[in-house]
Amino acid sequence: NAPLVTLYAFAILIFILNPPSALLLFAVSAFFGSFLPILIVLSMMKIGIIPDFFASVRRTRTKPFIGVITSYLMGLVALALLQAPRSLVALMACYIVNSLVMLAITQVWKISIHASGVAGPVTFLIHQHGAYMLPFLALLLPVGWARIKLKAHSVRQVAAGALLTIILTLVQAELYYNRNDLECLVLSTRGRSQSNGQMQWDPEGTHQIILEKTHTKTVPLQSGGIT
Repeated sequence: NAPLVTLYAFAILIFILNPPSALLLFAVSAFFGSFLPILIVLSMMKIGIIPDFFASVRRTRTKPFIGVITSYLMGLVALALLQAPRSLVALMACYIVNSLVMLAITQVWKISIHASGVAGPVTFLIHQHGAYMLPFLALLLPVGWARIKLKAHSVRQVAAGALLTIILTLVQAELYYNRNDLECLVLSTRGRSQSNGQMQWDPEGTHQIILEKTHTKTVPLQSGGIT
């Protein structure tokens, strides 16, 4: 279930980062990333816009896509206003871009949205937190098998949904975490936030970004730059 994977992905990120207002950030991420999209699809199914929850008829998928993308956009804005950690904002942005690409392809070919919905967040977790997140890729196997077994998709459609989303997510993650951008952010830091070797939250988010990228403590800044 792709919305459930979304829920788990945001929960994992928030658990690892442990930011202030963690419960609020999880509630916002869960609502706009999972619950509202489900409500939108259920509402469209109830009034007959789509034939079933999975929008199995390709030509009926445009309106659900637009509704879900709108939910992701609202989630992105909400997280940005709450000054959420960059990982949360970036993951929501990935959902928007990936969904737009899937929407475009769906106009001509029934690519697997289920495979895409699993591949995106799992790829983002691997990019952010390394190889120990790789086992989550195994989720693609039962999802892909189920879609093929139900004759909802061909092997090619499932593979395309997964592979294209993996590539899209990796490209976006690299862009959102551009090394030069991070260095500029560090150099512009006005103060330190260390206490007994523990990372403290910086309101501007700079130290938190360093932690996400390097998984180490903040590097002290000196007049000559980073040492």
